[in-house]
Amino acid sequence: MTPVPNPTAAVDVHRLSSEDSAVRDRLAGEAFGMPTTPPTPPPAAGGADAPPPEPERPRPGRRDWGAFVDGRLAGIATDRAYDVWFGGRLVPTSGIAGVAIGAEDRGRGLLRPLLGTLLADARVRGAVLSTLHPSATRIYRGLGYEVVGEFRVARVPAWAVGQVRPDPEVSVRRATAEDVPAIREQYDRWARGYSGPLSRRGESYDPTVESDPGSVLADTTAVSVAVDADGRVCGYTNWDRGGGDQGALAVVDLIAERPEAYRSLLASVGSFSSVVSHVSFETSGLDPLRALLPTSHWEVVRNDPHMLRILDVVGAVQARGYLAGLRTEIAFAVAGDALGVLDGGYRVTVADGEAHAEAVPVTDGLPVFAPRGLSLAYAGTQPASQLRSLGLLTGPDDTDALIDATFAGPPFHIKDFF
Repeated sequence: MTPVPNPTAAVDVHRLSSEDSAVRDRLAGEAFGMPTTPPTPPPAAGGADAPPPEPERPRPGRRDWGAFVDGRLAGIATDRAYDVWFGGRLVPTSGIAGVAIGAEDRGRGLLRPLLGTLLADARVRGAVLSTLHPSATRIYRGLGYEVVGEFRVARVPAWAVGQVRPDPEVSVRRATAEDVPAIREQYDRWARGYSGPLSRRGESYDPTVESDPGSVLADTTAVSVAVDADGRVCGYTNWDRGGGDQGALAVVDLIAERPEAYRSLLASVGSFSSVVSHVSFETSGLDPLRALLPTSHWEVVRNDPHMLRILDVVGAVQARGYLAGLRTEIAFAVAGDALGVLDGGYRVTVADGEAHAEAVPVTDGLPVFAPRGLSLAYAGTQPASQLRSLGLLTGPDDTDALIDATFAGPPFHIKDFF
């Protein structure tokens, strides 16, 4: 007889080991519909000649966590060690992925202890933000996350892209492993100019790229680079070719440092217009490519929310960059944090593109953020007036303009879904 889950059973949350991989993969497969390979059965007793089990592939920067009920794995979540660009500086971030609760265990309150323990560990390793792409936003709002952007896929008729003409000063060729450093530098330059993009460096990326530079070129059908008259890489695109003559060409990145490179890369993509019906672009916000495309067609066919939570107010405020020449001082309080780590008063002083933050006593004269409101203010995606309309900022409003100015920065834009 299958045991019935005990609704009052204690929840034990800890890091997963390779021994948990089969159950972890089954839970993930049930939640996300991913095919899973049945685990290899153990050798029979006395089978000394049986081959040892194949070790799990290393996953740099990844920490898998599980919620156990009565010794049974009932929920899983993964913490990815990322760095995110804000104001031209990198902010250590916990990227949450692969959250799944077994069908029979949903509604039993496992998510809060699971993510609470994961995020506490992420704070210890230095993460001051956490981001995720939710399947349902409501359950994460209760933990202080709020939608600050979207990961989108936009589709454009191939004939329209095919009208872009290449620039004679910039040629396009297939990338090789020797181009990988230049490709990464092009992405770095692009990402530094926005708020929100992953760095694509650090613990979750560098070990793989350093051991196998060609891995950067292996994730898509092809990577093409734009090269100027001096032979220098000045842009790149990586793309996947869909099946059939009506399939789409799926562009993952199309990044360049100058208009000539953008046009030549778009022309290269557009050269498929006779054999594909559409070109899709992974994007978010207002993509600069729209300024170069000779059409208003831009059909969003996928729109996944991107949520953010502050893990450490002082650490998050001091890690990011600020507008050059800005000098401000604001004080505020945070109240209502379900995880009990953000509540309190804070003073922030900004000068010369940097901030100093410190905890201060809570007084009646401070504006008060809900954790979700602070997420939106930090990302610069909603003004204080709208936070008040949503009930996410209360108290005195005489410093609202300073709050907006303090957290103003580059537009929010992401390119990675995890």
